[in-house]
Amino acid sequence: MHLLVKNQFSEQVTEDYSNLSGISFNLGPDGSETALMSGALLEFLRLRPDADVTVNRYGLDELITKLGELEAASPENAENLRMSLPDAIAFNSTVPSKFVEDLVETADFDLVPIHFARAFAQIPVDEEDLDRDHVDQIRTVSTEIPAYSYGGADPTPELDCPTLASPLVIVARKDVPSEVVSRLLHAIHTGAIARLYQPPPLAKTAPSYPWHEASIAYRDKDKPLVRADIAQLLRQIMTGLGPLIGGGVALYGYYRWRQLLRFLEYFRQLQQYDLAAKGLVELESLPHDHIERTRQLEEELVQLQQRVVGDFCRNYFYGEGVLANFLSLMNATRDFLRHSRLESLAGDLSSSPVEHPSAGESNPSQDDLQ
Repeated sequence: MHLLVKNQFSEQVTEDYSNLSGISFNLGPDGSETALMSGALLEFLRLRPDADVTVNRYGLDELITKLGELEAASPENAENLRMSLPDAIAFNSTVPSKFVEDLVETADFDLVPIHFARAFAQIPVDEEDLDRDHVDQIRTVSTEIPAYSYGGADPTPELDCPTLASPLVIVARKDVPSEVVSRLLHAIHTGAIARLYQPPPLAKTAPSYPWHEASIAYRDKDKPLVRADIAQLLRQIMTGLGPLIGGGVALYGYYRWRQLLRFLEYFRQLQQYDLAAKGLVELESLPHDHIERTRQLEEELVQLQQRVVGDFCRNYFYGEGVLANFLSLMNATRDFLRHSRLESLAGDLSSSPVEHPSAGESNPSQDDLQ
């Protein structure tokens, strides 16, 4: 919104907006965006059109024609043409505006700051206004016209000029091809247009009307695969699960450690059986008779082998080399027990008395002894 006032009135209007009541104010033609915004502006300032303020309704073409006449007029006629222009003009436009520049340079207008833009944007629309032309003031925003936007030697404004702004809305028919809308949006949000007007991203724009499907696709093209709220939820879940996962890992580690201890216990038992077989230790569970002790040791080794192989098949411990070493040691103990048993049997046979066979019987051969 450009609020332009002739320079002889600009200072007093800047000090007190109620001073607009003593001058003529061009609101623009009925039904135009400028007229709606200007009317809402006067209503906010509690100034009644045609009662407190002398209202003009020149269109843009008429004002441009008057400016052209003023620029081409002779010095003696220029002041009269300038006096025929409204004392104040409200005009909605992007920045910079050629029309505003001509008003400043040709007709000696100044920009008046609108300091109440934020308060203006806080007023909601009454429900009864929804069925008629109105200004949805909540959709307006406070902004600034940059210093030196108009004029060179005598810059206008000298400082950043606060004002209010309304969004530009592009309306397309429903049957417009999506490719056309996509190309239009790409042109607006990239290149020279984006550098000049800096349009807000569609993701940060509240739509006034339902969006075209191509607008939705363009808005979501750079959307991350995981939305911020979902990522935050996942972080919260992981924060809660972290201690549980850590505890689970600790329990699993303890479980594996217990399984390793079980396998070490198997090695300890095998060591005890091997020492008992060689007569280096005495186990209370074994009988004193050499033959019986050897037989029971062999049975214990068979049971131990079955437990070790079963635990290996249930993945209680890993490594074929570990199992092979264990079985190799066990076989060595078994071999020792087998030789020890055979030696005991041979010794028993050699020490027993020889009985002469009776008639019809023959002496046992060496093969029979074996």
